[in-house]
Amino acid sequence: MMLTEIFVVICTTTGTPCINYVDVAPGVLSASACEHAMQEIVRDHVAAGAVIYREGSFCTLMPVNTQNDRES
Repeated sequence: MMLTEIFVVICTTTGTPCINYVDVAPGVLSASACEHAMQEIVRDHVAAGAVIYREGSFCTLMPVNTQNDRES
């Protein structure tokens, strides 16, 4: 099974420390799907004045072995 880890660094314009958010999506996300997922995280978790720190934000593949992946 493949998962995509979505790692987003959100900073504010007020100078407070940046916050990291991590989410996991099933499957392999395309570049545009990754961007959309990062925008959703920002929309759901931040207040006005926050911005994505794009240089520190990314999607990465996570191969995961589950019980279903193993042969009987």
